[in-house]
Amino acid sequence: MKNKIIATILALVGVSTTHAQSEVYQFNLSPEQFAKYIKSENIQILDVRTPDEFFESHLKGAVNINIYDEDFESRVKAELSKYLPVAVYCRSGKRSAEAAKILKSIGFNVKNLDGGIISWKKSNLPIATE
Repeated sequence: MKNKIIATILALVGVSTTHAQSEVYQFNLSPEQFAKYIKSENIQILDVRTPDEFFESHLKGAVNINIYDEDFESRVKAELSKYLPVAVYCRSGKRSAEAAKILKSIGFNVKNLDGGIISWKKSNLPIATE
């Protein structure tokens, strides 16, 4: 009986670990996966870099809300819909990963561009400058 309980616990731990690993993988998308994802209808694209970085280049259709602004969370709540998925990115992926955690904690469904716009550009994907 004791062995069955231990086996059951180990099996449950294995399933939850596998689920957590797959969730992390799906949370961060490669540039190619991200490009495909944002082509879907009703995806909100969020650039969390500074306005100067955004003005220099950004993804077409992106909304710019600087993660380091004091009102970041309130602007996100005001400008984005919790009913639509959010695709978030920054320069290298660090700020957007931080932003994604905030977004997720307040109820958004979010995906992060792994490697940021740097990896996007390296993949020769389109950039907007207007």
